[in-house]
Amino acid sequence: MIKRILGISKLEGFFKSLSEKMGHQWDHTKNLYELHEYNKKRIEEMEKRLIRRTSTLTTMMEEVLSKLEGAADIDIRDYVIERDEEEHVTIHIADNELTILQILYDNASFESPSAISTSDIYQNVPFTITKRGLRKKLMAMLKKGLIRSVKRRNERYWHITTGKLADVKKAIKIREEKTIKRKEAVQGEDSSEPEQ
Repeated sequence: MIKRILGISKLEGFFKSLSEKMGHQWDHTKNLYELHEYNKKRIEEMEKRLIRRTSTLTTMMEEVLSKLEGAADIDIRDYVIERDEEEHVTIHIADNELTILQILYDNASFESPSAISTSDIYQNVPFTITKRGLRKKLMAMLKKGLIRSVKRRNERYWHITTGKLADVKKAIKIREEKTIKRKEAVQGEDSSEPEQ
């Protein structure tokens, strides 16, 4: 009764409800802390996996690039293109790739709206190749960045990469000049031989 008169029982009830609320708050805080620690560990594990996978991928990419560089040395001719008097850019284009670029250039395939289909390229190719072989060659040129591809319905359409257009034009011009020089040399040899 004295507790009730002095208000101690009210205070005890207040502190009891306060301690229950504080207990719930501490439980929530503890849960949040545990969740934070769990997430922190997961992030660290993911970062470690990312580093491992990145190093594995880097190693694989280096192996693939070295194999491609080795394969690129076969049947490749260098065309030197002058940009300025001091600066020279070398483009490594196989002769049959340059022929395909010539077909795209002659058909004015410089953007996706003017791109031509694989079938159209196949019909205009002057050398013997299967359609599958042509597709592989086009994909290799795509990876080199020489051409771009757009898929419409069931067929791929190809056009020269905008940034490479000037380089391709100069490479074609160099090849034409070499062809003209070869023809002139052959004609010169024919005219110098005595007739029998």
